[in-house]
Amino acid sequence: MRAKLLMGCELELAKLDITATVLCFMLGIMKFSLGWLALALLFGGPVMIGLRMLGQEDEDYVKGYIEALQCPHIRAPE
Repeated sequence: MRAKLLMGCELELAKLDITATVLCFMLGIMKFSLGWLALALLFGGPVMIGLRMLGQEDEDYVKGYIEALQCPHIRAPE
C-alpha cells in the first residue's frame, strides 16, 4: 500500500505541523505577541521543508522508526 502524503511529507507529520502552525499563529494574533508569530513562521517554513525532505527520502520513515523503537531487538540464544 502506498503511503499517504500531504504537502510532500507523511500525512500524520503534516497534520501535526499544520496544527502547531495554526495554534501558534492564533496565539500570536490573540496575544499580540511577535514570539508566537515567529514560532508559527518557523513551523510553517523550515520545519515543513525539513519534513518534505524527509518524505522524499522515505515516505514511511517516521512510521518505520517508531515501529523499530517499539519492537525489541533481542536475538535468540545460539
